[in-house]
Amino acid sequence: MAVTLPENPTQLRYIASSLSKLDPPDTELVPFYQDVLAATSAEPFLHYRLGQIYLQQNKLELAQEQLRLYAGDDPAVLLFQAEQARRQDDIDTSIAIYQQLINDPTSNNEVVTGSLQGLAGIYQGQGRYAEALELYEEIIALNPGNDTKILGQTSLAYQGKFISVETAESVLDQWLASHPANENPPELYSLVGALPADPARSDLYQSLLVANPGSLVIRQRQIQVLAMSDPDAANEAAAQLVADNPDAPEVYLLQGQIAQDTGKLTTAERAYETLLERNPEQFDAIVGLAGVRFRQLRYQEARRLYDQAIAIAPDDLNLRQASISLTVAQDRPLQALEEINALQSRVPASVGLERQERLIKEGLLLHRGFQPVWERY
Repeated sequence: MAVTLPENPTQLRYIASSLSKLDPPDTELVPFYQDVLAATSAEPFLHYRLGQIYLQQNKLELAQEQLRLYAGDDPAVLLFQAEQARRQDDIDTSIAIYQQLINDPTSNNEVVTGSLQGLAGIYQGQGRYAEALELYEEIIALNPGNDTKILGQTSLAYQGKFISVETAESVLDQWLASHPANENPPELYSLVGALPADPARSDLYQSLLVANPGSLVIRQRQIQVLAMSDPDAANEAAAQLVADNPDAPEVYLLQGQIAQDTGKLTTAERAYETLLERNPEQFDAIVGLAGVRFRQLRYQEARRLYDQAIAIAPDDLNLRQASISLTVAQDRPLQALEEINALQSRVPASVGLERQERLIKEGLLLHRGFQPVWERY
């Protein structure tokens, strides 16, 4: 970004002050932030804003350097450090900082709210949705009348499967109908990103990206919608997203999922394997690669991966059904029925599981030369 800055110190201070008030800071303006910081030291908080951008981009060393240059003593630094610790997988440190701020009687409403949201985000990442929602009750109580917090609560409730997609979409539609199009709080991005990709929301995705081009979750939904009409273009867009964000795990998952759905299995396995090299316990990558190995007829490898995923998430019904399908593909229908019976004793009634059981039994009857009774008329 080629911008000629004024030489007048007063004008420079005004520009620096204006930039420091942008929250969240604009990732597109990074060169401008850097130029202003090089020209004046009148607004040290601008280092904090630049650090926020680097943190969002997962450039942790650069983020730490900006925090050092800021060296402020306000609680914002602790919030920054808590988020940085989370991104470095130092969850205990992150939780300790958030709880320290929550329990500190000198913390103001904004700091406590930010800490509760950060802690809720950690619980969400650990699959502890009920506990995260309890924290959101506190957030809403601290911020009465702030319906953006309802968006965040709805996003969590939907991801935790406490509410249906229809209920979550209803909350979103009500919020959009009662707020101006240029009001785009982080909670809106969270809810829109949590909901399935929907062509009906294409204009919303575009407007959110105009306001925040760096939102990966919204760009992912946009690419998923594109895949419904132009798979090749979607694969190209996913590859570009990976090239632009090589340190973001979620873009590799997107690339793997779209490639897998469109039959580009080599691309899919490469994306999943990249993630697993970085984190062998990455659940979605394990499941994705298991699905790829299944389609490649590499059943033994698929079995190992499904077993590994089930050990991480033993109550994931979709995962269990995929594993049962693999058992059938390995020509073990009786074992598959035993797996279904064992699963039915542990989970609520499932139409999908019942249908899977019926199809296996039909296959057994046909294999033995019998026509199922429901097909005789």
